[in-house]
Amino acid sequence: MTTLLDPCWSDLEVHMPACVIAGRTPRPACSRAGRLARPTSLLILCVLALVAGSAPAGAAHAAGKPSPAPTVLWGISPTAADPTQVGTRTTFGYLLAKGGTVTDRVTIWNEGDQPLPLRLYATDALDTADGKFGIIPADQRPTGVGTWVTFLERTVIVPPHSGHVTPFTLRVPEVAGPGDHAGAIVAMLQTPQSEPNGHQVLVQQQVAAPVYVRVAGRLVPQLSVSVSAHYHRRALALGGGSLDVGYTVRNVGNVRLAAHQSLEVAAPFGITMKTVHLPDLPELLPGAKLTQVAHVHGVLPVIRVTAIVHLDPFSKSTVGPQPKAPPASGSSSVWAIPWLWLLVLLLVGLYLWQRRARSGSAPAQGSPTPAPPAAPVAPEEAVDGAEGTVDAPTEPQPTGSG
Repeated sequence: MTTLLDPCWSDLEVHMPACVIAGRTPRPACSRAGRLARPTSLLILCVLALVAGSAPAGAAHAAGKPSPAPTVLWGISPTAADPTQVGTRTTFGYLLAKGGTVTDRVTIWNEGDQPLPLRLYATDALDTADGKFGIIPADQRPTGVGTWVTFLERTVIVPPHSGHVTPFTLRVPEVAGPGDHAGAIVAMLQTPQSEPNGHQVLVQQQVAAPVYVRVAGRLVPQLSVSVSAHYHRRALALGGGSLDVGYTVRNVGNVRLAAHQSLEVAAPFGITMKTVHLPDLPELLPGAKLTQVAHVHGVLPVIRVTAIVHLDPFSKSTVGPQPKAPPASGSSSVWAIPWLWLLVLLLVGLYLWQRRARSGSAPAQGSPTPAPPAAPVAPEEAVDGAEGTVDAPTEPQPTGSG
């Protein structure tokens, strides 16, 4: 079973939920939501089947290979001025006030040889874990844009090799907040299919056209980023190590935003060691978040390393005014101890200390040997009561002639 709906002529990419595993019977609890990449053109899609498990839970062990799912060539797009052509619009986009209403049309294309019975519905959009545009599961009730859209017909039959145009109305409720809101118009084909083990499953195929609505009011374009870093390097390695940086970007405003992003690696005192320019951040809807990881190699251990993620947000929207979003940044510091360098310094210091200690304890060569100190002489004095006396020396008398 295929878990990816690949486009034949467009960049619209539809992924199936993570619980559907290729080559296995899906679990009954699997959701039936499609997941769409942001389109640059919306033409006819080559839609492969999603088996939405109606088989028992134990069927995965007893069943053989499932029968191949049918391939159907069909698609969906905003209706052009010439309804027989696909046109240039790739999404629905509107600028409306609270309570505002707009009427538009959607075209479903059938490039197959058989008529297609389809169900039309609107739903809410979300950002997937890998930053792509997605929709909520089909069995989940929408609470946003999906409730703002009404169709004149909910089921349609599209003849072979033609398109079917269906009008719809979108009305913004009075309680809607200002800023960007996102949803999608979905066309779904449901086909029962028999598995080799005799179980019946329901093949669901769906395509969607994104719907963006900007509600008039105060716009707050703002992103935030939180960063964590990990430095790893062999203790006695000569070169630099690797810095793993994980960061989570959140759209905390009410405008959908993408961003140019870069990663700066700084040493103590804010000295920049490396700057890495990263791929642009995919567009995030208000309230969405995206976690990414970057790796920087050859980072020298300078005791303390700081990873700084810089974001320069911008809007891809073409609806309404585009206020400038302020830059955002986040940082995280991590220890990067140069153990080998510290060991070398320790050994050098120990060697110098020992050399100095030896030179201070040994006498220097060629220096005179100091003479022993003279013995003290007692003062000469007469001693009373002794048997003799000691006469003091007399000065010599001068002699004269005659």
